[in-house]
Amino acid sequence: MNKNKFIKLGLILSILLNFILLGCKPEREPREFRTVPLAENEIDPEVWGKVYPLHYEMYKQSQEPTPAGLSKYKRGWDTDKVIYDKLSEYPFMALLYKGWGFGIEYNEPRSHYYRIRDQVEIDPSRLKAGGVCLTCKHSLAPELEKKYGLDYYSKPYMEVLNLIPEKYRYLGDSCIDCHDPKDASLHIRRGFTLIKALQTMGVDVNNLPHRLMRSLVCAQCHVTYVVIKDKDMKSIGIFFPWQGSKLGGISIENIIKVLKSDPSYLEWTQAVTGFKLAYIRHPEFELFSNNSTHWRAGVACADCHMPYKRMGSFKVSEHRIMSPLKNNMKACLQCHSETPEWLKDRVIAIQDRTVSLLLRAGYQTATVAKLFEKVHSIEKEGKTIDKN
Repeated sequence: MNKNKFIKLGLILSILLNFILLGCKPEREPREFRTVPLAENEIDPEVWGKVYPLHYEMYKQSQEPTPAGLSKYKRGWDTDKVIYDKLSEYPFMALLYKGWGFGIEYNEPRSHYYRIRDQVEIDPSRLKAGGVCLTCKHSLAPELEKKYGLDYYSKPYMEVLNLIPEKYRYLGDSCIDCHDPKDASLHIRRGFTLIKALQTMGVDVNNLPHRLMRSLVCAQCHVTYVVIKDKDMKSIGIFFPWQGSKLGGISIENIIKVLKSDPSYLEWTQAVTGFKLAYIRHPEFELFSNNSTHWRAGVACADCHMPYKRMGSFKVSEHRIMSPLKNNMKACLQCHSETPEWLKDRVIAIQDRTVSLLLRAGYQTATVAKLFEKVHSIEKEGKTIDKN
């Protein structure tokens, strides 16, 4: 009898031990997706989605707005459905941009998914530059530029847009913008802009490390650029003003030097001052890569805006591109040990200081513009002003 009790007790302990050992077993390493070659120049995200379904589902989520109130300054595609007008939010911009489209309508954009629709639905003055406006907005821009050359740059925007097959005409970002169809590796699709810009800095474009590529695919569009004009102010080309710079040190001062080097780089006439000007747009990659803390630490754009995560047994990069603020700081927590609340407070404090600088600089520049206007008005009356 005692012997049977010991046997039963032994069986129970054995079962419990197995459960404990199974519970302590290390979690299996996440698997990488197996790649499948697709047709060369396959632009349809739905086709890519048949091979990479998890990535495609995340990509489709960018059609939907994010909860309102998560970010203090990055708004415009939230569940409150408010379109934030920058000219109302920052009134000095209306004066500084007077003379071209930005001074008429300038809104916070929605997600990448809507990048063509945001152009089509805005005031037509914003598209005055022509087909060249599609360079960063449509996945077929490289094919259009190669096939139509000068006409791609100079023809009216809608005329060039209508050259795109109807099925893809309003397509926002596509997988092919960043990924090579043959193996899904990262690639630079817009060779006529970014590849040329890198080459002017002496970068070996045939040996770009993967970590750098996780930023360079974003630098195809999240940069400043110059739309070259002819004597009639028609667009005849586009380039990134990185001449004389080096990767990791593209300064705004050097960009200004390039912009002032040729009158064909002056894209518009500022109506208040009467001055013909160039324009620095959104130099996000330039500012990030110019000796910033995170750049020096080896962080890439995708680490923050498309952080890795686990879905089932797969390790995937988040393909609903967004600010870390709108994703509960999950990207930051991969490196930082502080709480999401602490990190968010820190980010907003930095943003508050930056916006304070923007407001002061904006209103002071607008004041100077009005002084120039006054000087020109006095001179038109035949009066002489001592400019020494």
